Amino acid sequence: MKTSTHQANNNHFLMVEVPEGTTRVFTNNGHTLWHASGEQEYPKAYIQLPPGKWVEIGLASDLTEEQAAEIVEPKQYGEHDFYQHYLYPADDSCMVFAESSLLTLCKSKGMRPNTTVFLKRLN
Repeated sequence: MKTSTHQANNNHFLMVEVPEGTTRVFTNNGHTLWHASGEQEYPKAYIQLPPGKWVEIGLASDLTEEQAAEIVEPKQYGEHDFYQHYLYPADDSCMVFAESSLLTLCKSKGMRPNTTVFLKRLN
């Protein structure tokens, strides 16, 4: 499983790309990520998480605007608030919606939103 870290809004996030068809994802005491597919009630595979206690936020494609806003960086453009466009971070590109910004974050890391799970490290 592909992983990537991300920092925003004074928080640390872990992005984990799980296999397509994954139906359940959960953490075991915040130290291990498990996933299951199809009708299985037991974990199919797991990965050790980096040090710290992690909680699952959810699959990128299922997150709400409010959840996405916690993960992506806000960006001021004139008098308006927008969100970072992660595919073009060096220029003045920005996104109106946090959910759209989140999709560009996934793509910038080479990950697909429909298979990328976000976790947040608790302080």
